[in-house]
Formats: sequence, structure tokens, C-alpha cells
Amino acid sequence: MKMKNELQRISKKLDGESNIIFLSIEMPDNSIFEITNPYQWKALQMKMRSEDIDLNLVKEVIIEETKRHWENRTVPTKYGWADSWEENIKNWLYLKKCDELEINVLETFKKKYGGYVSLIVPEGCLEQDAHGMKKLLELNKEKGYAKYIDADGKIAFIITHQSQMNKELDSLSRCTNALKWADKEIKKSKWQKVIKNRFKNMGELAHEVLYYKIRGFLMGIVLSEETKGRCHSILLGNGKVTKVGKDGFITKKMGKKNGADI
Repeated sequence: MKMKNELQRISKKLDGESNIIFLSIEMPDNSIFEITNPYQWKALQMKMRSEDIDLNLVKEVIIEETKRHWENRTVPTKYGWADSWEENIKNWLYLKKCDELEINVLETFKKKYGGYVSLIVPEGCLEQDAHGMKKLLELNKEKGYAKYIDADGKIAFIITHQSQMNKELDSLSRCTNALKWADKEIKKSKWQKVIKNRFKNMGELAHEVLYYKIRGFLMGIVLSEETKGRCHSILLGNGKVTKVGKDGFITKKMGKKNGADI
């Protein structure tokens, strides 16, 4: 329940709304795109300063890219390419099914062994990693696992790739089954209706365009805030590296050393 609450809190920071309209843009179809999330607005401002661009250019880019995606019935992705609306929904179904299967497998594992898997390592690394644990309970090299008590007092396991425990987790098979299920599920009429009406208007689609424009900055802000400044996001591109946190960002140009980028 604690983890669920934490995920809901983080999700609200990423895409929740407030009563303040930080930016409003009229789209070509007369719909309105608005930024009402303070974290998204802060991330956009950081990106603008980082790339030395003004708000007028931001508006032009959002309008142009949203119009192109609308006409092509596509949506941007974090990988830099666009997915069709159908592929977008199918990916959502696939990930949803993966989560369901993973929860079932992990619950079964916990009931059988009394703990959770914290790390999966090559066989040769098991002993070294096990002895690095302060409260080691058991090291079984033959069966490929180490059992210990973690910092929260919970029983945890380090297991090897070749172990029977890892075969029971079998994440590859789980993902394959989820993909087969999604391929079949997406053909149902209810999902075809969802695909047809994936976005009500350009204003709604523009939120997806914005998200993938500011994703690195947004994640850095939220991650830094959640970890009280211990973690940040690192962005690479255009010959520079940018470290992003809740209080701002630092950018350095990448130079050359021994013929390689650093």
C-alpha cells in the first residue's frame, strides 16, 4: 500500500493538474492546449533556458508537431520515433498485462520462499555480492542464491541467472505471453473504437507532444525532489551533457580526449 501511494503521488506530480494556467495555445482545430501542471511548466522553462529558445518558438513547434501527428494518426515516443494510435494502445495493453503477470509471479515467489529478489547476477558474482550484505542468512552456491535481511528488515534474495529461482521468475516468457495476449486483445471491437477516438482533438494530443519534449527535465525535477536531491537525470545531446535536478540544471560541453567524446 505504501508503494502504491508513493506511485500515485509521483504520478500526480508528472501529469496532475492545478487551478493555474501557465500556458495556453489555440490549436489549428480551434481546441485549446493548456499547461496546468507546475512541474511540467518548470521543466519547460528549464528546457527553454538550456536550449536558448523563447516561448513563441515553443508554441510554433507544439502546433506544427501536433498537427503532423494528428494528420498521420501517430503519437511520439521516448525513443524518438512515432507509433500509430493502434500501436500506442497495444503497447499500453502489453505493459498492463506485463504488470499483472509480474505481480502474480512475485507473489507466488514470496509465498514459496518468504522474500523477494533484489538482484540477479552472473554465477561468478554471487559470493562476492553475498558477502557484501551485512545480515547474510544463507549462501547456497550450488542452488545459486544468497539469502539476507535488507535495510528494512525484509528477507531478500540475490540469485544467479542459471538458478532454478530465476527460471521460476522467467521474465522473458512472461513478456512473450503478454505480447501474444496484447496482439489478440487489440483486435476486439472495443479497442478498435478506442483507437479511432484515441484523442478527442489536437489540444489533447499536444500533451503527448509536450511530454516527450520535456521528459528528461521533468523526470530530473521529480526524481531530485523525491530523493531530496540525491538523484538527478542526465541528458546527452548536441555535444553537451546536462544534469537536471529540482533546483535547476548544469550544462557542460563534451570535449575530446584520446579521440573520444567525454
